[in-house]
Amino acid sequence: MSRFDPMPLDDQQVRYLHGAAKAWRRFLAAQDERSAVDGALAWKTSKGREYLVHSWYDSETGTKRSRSLGPRSLKTEGEKLEFDHRRRRADEALAAAKAPLDRLSRVAKALRLGRMDNTAAGILRELRRERVLGPELYATDYSVVAGYEAQAGVFLPRGLGEEPDRLELCMTAEVDDALLDDLAKACRRMDSSFRRATDATKVVSDRFTVTLFSRRATLNWLRRSGEFDRDQLDVLAGAIEARPIRTVAIAKNGMPVEIVGPDPRNFALLHYASKIAGIEPGQNRAFAVGRLVEKHWPDKFSPRVAEAFPEFAKNVGIASPAADDPDLPDPEEPRFFGP
Repeated sequence: MSRFDPMPLDDQQVRYLHGAAKAWRRFLAAQDERSAVDGALAWKTSKGREYLVHSWYDSETGTKRSRSLGPRSLKTEGEKLEFDHRRRRADEALAAAKAPLDRLSRVAKALRLGRMDNTAAGILRELRRERVLGPELYATDYSVVAGYEAQAGVFLPRGLGEEPDRLELCMTAEVDDALLDDLAKACRRMDSSFRRATDATKVVSDRFTVTLFSRRATLNWLRRSGEFDRDQLDVLAGAIEARPIRTVAIAKNGMPVEIVGPDPRNFALLHYASKIAGIEPGQNRAFAVGRLVEKHWPDKFSPRVAEAFPEFAKNVGIASPAADDPDLPDPEEPRFFGP
């Protein structure tokens, strides 16, 4: 048994996690439906004529905004009736989906299932609400491990270099000032102390740092390190470019949070590579998440990973497929680097 082996949760904890994930996804669906009918429609009189006006509050500035949808007519009357009906249904669905969350958070605290920092979870919820968290913007730091644990029904060992005061976000596009400004605004809606840092890639508060970087910057950094041969860089590039996955974890306050982050195979491999390139404590994280994959995750590592990184494969326990196995998968098959 390795010191990096995950500890399985008991049946009660696993049932709760699965139930919480389903409840949170129902809430998110209801929240999306409610967002589609945000604001209100009302009749306003101007120069003796009635107009249908849509009013709402701008989430960035907090100011009230409005726009005319046209003069009163059968068409605009129908639009208002449909909008009001959709809004009533959305309000009812959101209230019904939100009701179980307080009870779920209390149970999570009692079962000690909260694994993710509350600030990181709040930022991810805000980015998800803004509909920017997804394939083009996702978390890559240790906070995503809480999602792997919840989905696999295990806890990883303590002491793996958890960083409760930071969140790292990766983009498929290049980072620029406009994106950092938008990130700072999103963070400030949760905590007013967030601001742009002098570092061109960071948004900081009194106790928390959010770093934004691009996929290309990560790969360039690995290349410049001079620690990897061509085959290894090819494998790492596949891990960097793979599509992220979605999981649901529990924050320390007991509330669920949806996480978009790397597949755990890619997380483990890239953190192992970061240790080789000089960043601690990537190796311990890599081995622990790798063991989670081999023991509790449905998709396993590609044989190509074991060939390129034999020490990683040895410590993780990647099984070596028999050479004469007729069902031997193609190492080039993309699913072995991501979902």
